[in-house]
Amino acid sequence: MQKMWISRGMLLVLGALVVLVSTLAQAQVKPEVDPALKHYERNGSHRVEGTFLAGASDSLKRLFDLWTERFHHHHSSVKFETTGIETADAARAIFKGTAPIKEGADLVAVSFPISQDDLLAIKAQRGVMPVRVAVAVDAIVLVVNHKNPLEGLTLQQVAEVFASPSTGSTDIEHWKQVGLNGKFAGLEINRYGRDDASGTYMAFKAMALQGKEQSAHVFKQPGSMSVVLEVGSDERGIGYAATGYAYRSKKVRVVPLARKSGDRFVIPNNDTVLSGEYPLLRELYIYAMPEPGGTLKPALKHFLQFVLSRDGQELVKEEGFFPLPASHSEQILGSLERDERMSSGETAKKSD
Repeated sequence: MQKMWISRGMLLVLGALVVLVSTLAQAQVKPEVDPALKHYERNGSHRVEGTFLAGASDSLKRLFDLWTERFHHHHSSVKFETTGIETADAARAIFKGTAPIKEGADLVAVSFPISQDDLLAIKAQRGVMPVRVAVAVDAIVLVVNHKNPLEGLTLQQVAEVFASPSTGSTDIEHWKQVGLNGKFAGLEINRYGRDDASGTYMAFKAMALQGKEQSAHVFKQPGSMSVVLEVGSDERGIGYAATGYAYRSKKVRVVPLARKSGDRFVIPNNDTVLSGEYPLLRELYIYAMPEPGGTLKPALKHFLQFVLSRDGQELVKEEGFFPLPASHSEQILGSLERDERMSSGETAKKSD
């Protein structure tokens, strides 16, 4: 409806334009589900059961709880006891006798891959390697206060805002250094981010900070939603968060990004994320523990089938992440079907 009134008052439009662009940009972030994805099927009267210990990181906890709740509707004899964990603690959650899940998790949902060294350590203790399955796609987004008219940032500028500067290098301290005028020109930038154990921080460090440590001036938050809330209440603020949390508040807007100076600024949407045009992408994972012989318990296999189905990916959309393309999902499902007896040294392969 706003567009219909623009031609009536061009002088008034200038004052409302930033709000309109913000609203449109936020709408573009919302993902879509591939219509080719198939619905989950129970396979007739086949009964699966069991109680499983699980860990889920901040970015995935809400989504994981939705998956287990809906899966319980199909298989009421399957229960999950889920603990919130830091991504950095994913391997320790799988180890037996180690916090945060001392009995050893049957599966963990995390936003950054478990290292190969940790996977080998798990295999040494438990006799098998966890099966890694990509379950959704996420865009790490930069958010600013809804009153901030920032057009966009390059990845170099993002690094200069958030990374600890190297000797002799400069960093960005004021909004005027990224092109803002008016009242913002003289304002210092307040930075909001995640703690070092967060998978979102690990991914942001690898992709946006060029491997550098995060600046000591970043106000570390316990979760992506905390970042969004802080930036929404701070006109000087900028932060990074999982996309699933970015559009839950009308008080922030997503900042378009460019890989380098001269490139066009890109907002994350289905096309730009799944094509790789948007620069800050990651897959989200579930690691599932097989039985000693290398096969997944039937209930865990069914759960992964549900997660990768249209039903499971609809929940991905609900939480604001990007559902897997049908071709990707089918490839993983096919791998799970073929590898009924997976060797203990293999992990589920993801498509390129």
